Amino acid sequence: MKKTQRHPSVNSRNLRQVKKRQSPMRKKNFSKGYLAFVFLLVILLSIFTLFLFRQSHFGSNTTIDGVNCSWLTPEQAYNKLNEQLENKNISFLFFDTQYDFCGSSFNLKLPSTTELEKFLEEQKANRKSDFSSTLFSLDESKLHAILKSLPNLNTANMIHSKDAEIIIVDDLLTINPEVAGNYIDFSEAYDLAFSSLQCGHTIIDFRSITDYIATVNSFDLQEKVNTINQILRTSISFLLPDDSILTLDKSIMKDWIIVDEDGTYEIDVDSNLPIFLELLSQKCANSTAQFEFTGTDVEPVMVPANNLLLDKDAEMELIKSELGSATSYTHAPIFSAPIGTSYIEIDITRQHIWMYLDGECIVDSACVTGNSGIHDTPEGYFFLTYKTTNAVLRGYNDNGSKYASPVSYWMPFNGGIGLHDASWRDTFGGSIYLGNGSHGCVNLPKETAQKIYQHIDKTIPIIVYSSK
Repeated sequence: MKKTQRHPSVNSRNLRQVKKRQSPMRKKNFSKGYLAFVFLLVILLSIFTLFLFRQSHFGSNTTIDGVNCSWLTPEQAYNKLNEQLENKNISFLFFDTQYDFCGSSFNLKLPSTTELEKFLEEQKANRKSDFSSTLFSLDESKLHAILKSLPNLNTANMIHSKDAEIIIVDDLLTINPEVAGNYIDFSEAYDLAFSSLQCGHTIIDFRSITDYIATVNSFDLQEKVNTINQILRTSISFLLPDDSILTLDKSIMKDWIIVDEDGTYEIDVDSNLPIFLELLSQKCANSTAQFEFTGTDVEPVMVPANNLLLDKDAEMELIKSELGSATSYTHAPIFSAPIGTSYIEIDITRQHIWMYLDGECIVDSACVTGNSGIHDTPEGYFFLTYKTTNAVLRGYNDNGSKYASPVSYWMPFNGGIGLHDASWRDTFGGSIYLGNGSHGCVNLPKETAQKIYQHIDKTIPIIVYSSK
């Protein structure tokens, strides 16, 4: 039988010794492996636990409505936020005062955790850390009662704002100043407060719905008032031919003021001034006045006349230039004598007569007027009464004797005074009228009288004047 050969250096004893030496090492290695496994398991459990925690809790630096909600669940955040809302200061602002309340006065709180849960999901998706609630709940009856208790919302303490307005006092415009109001519609106030609190606002500004500021203030009206009053303070007095006075002033012009639908004041000069000028014209009717006339080769002279027409255009221009100066004026009315380009002029001083027809001088002749100082030919502005040929002029001489003077051309223009030929005279012009003048008529050479007779009619003015 073959014996098994043993390794010379290993026997059973040595083998046991080797086993003894190897056993602690094996145990030690096993312990390390176990610890490592346990440690890894703990780490995995921690990671899992943290994962689960993060799934149900807000992360670090999370703020909701300005409140730190880090590491809180939505339920915990809900309780914390509602606790904050109870003590949150709420201010009601009015123009003259401010009222402060706390959230508990209105039972202000978050309606549920629903929105907080949405915040948590949003944070897990995009790591957002700052959130704001969009809707809060409150006790509407408490809000209504608090608003009703405020003096500023008591209608007995309210007034509406009032615009500044123009009024007439003592025939002048003045301004009633604007009034600041404090009126607030209660329903509007309630809606503002409710919607503001519901959105989480802590300051409710009732000034934004207060009827406080007037639409029109005094400053807006001052320039208009000043402009109109400058017109009303202007006084224009007209010295009439009969020595009476007609005055255009605020007592008349106050009725020219109009107010449109917007309450805007104007003074209607253009429509009313022609009416006043018609009154002035009527006052001047049948009165003797003077007008300026520029004769042939002579300086302008003032010519008296009856029934002159008021020069309304000239008067209107003058009055408009004076209105608005707040100054007093006095002047005579401006008269016009329609002359045009066809007229007859007789200068007593120069004893001469001219006749113009459509601007052309067709008569330029000497004449003899009334005997100076006894039968002066009246100066003035006249028109032909009628004309006839082969007339006999009858009257009395200064000694009482009668006269009968036949003339070929008779053209009266002022009662019994007229233009006619004077065959009894050999010469005309010069100084004859100073002692041997007519009984008031204008004596003419026959050919002169004939030419005038041929062209004169009742539309051609006859101006008699004395040049300087």
